[in-house]
Amino acid sequence: MLCTVLAWARNRIVVRLLDMTLVAETVQGAILPDLPPVIGGVKVGVAYRTHDGSPGLVGGDFYDVQETDAGIRAVVGDVQGHGLNTVHLTEALLGTFRERALDDPDLATLTARMERRVRLHNRGLDEWEQSFATAVLIEITPRRDTIRVVLCGHPAPLLVRGTAEPIAARPMPPLGLTDFGLQRTVVREAALMPGDVIVAFTDGFIEGRNADGQTFPLISMLNAHIASGIRDPDRLHRKLKADFQGGGYVRTDDLTVLIMQLPGSQAR
Repeated sequence: MLCTVLAWARNRIVVRLLDMTLVAETVQGAILPDLPPVIGGVKVGVAYRTHDGSPGLVGGDFYDVQETDAGIRAVVGDVQGHGLNTVHLTEALLGTFRERALDDPDLATLTARMERRVRLHNRGLDEWEQSFATAVLIEITPRRDTIRVVLCGHPAPLLVRGTAEPIAARPMPPLGLTDFGLQRTVVREAALMPGDVIVAFTDGFIEGRNADGQTFPLISMLNAHIASGIRDPDRLHRKLKADFQGGGYVRTDDLTVLIMQLPGSQAR
């Protein structure tokens, strides 16, 4: 009788966990839908994993790519924490980006809109409940000859041509901690060429460690794949995923990598 009761209790717990996972997967799909493989003529590939290794749970990372009159605009960010409050802010930031990316004249204005969204989210919350978010905002001009980048406490994206190089820009504080009345938004520009690859990511990717305590060498791994002729975003992110898992790297945070490739002679 005791075994029967324990088995019944175990089955109830398993069913409940499955239901919770289904709900979490539905929420994740609503907040972070799959991106199409091509947006505005630019190939796109993305990988997203939560910190505990379960793809059915929603974390604090977010991303999106939009085709606008100003060109391709993209965002990759990381909201502090992993709770329900984090999910609310993630949804709010993505909603702001998707709406304002279509109309705001430049990245400085768009960044200010997202900063305001975080401040509105934090209004009325005590000091321990307030959140912030790091983010990189990217704009590729309609002629695909220039990239513009704004960093808000976030790792710099990589521009891959012959080799991968960070698009260095003076970072601003994270969203929610920036005073736009006292600080000018720094927008970094760089020239683009046909076939260039842009890689944006969250710190969970580069902070993953293996058994020897070494962090994941993203740039060297990218360079090796580029040297072997792999530039397609979908193939690249699958290769990087295999490198991460095959090297025994363990993530202790959410992990996101967004890869975009311009059309042109180098595209393979």
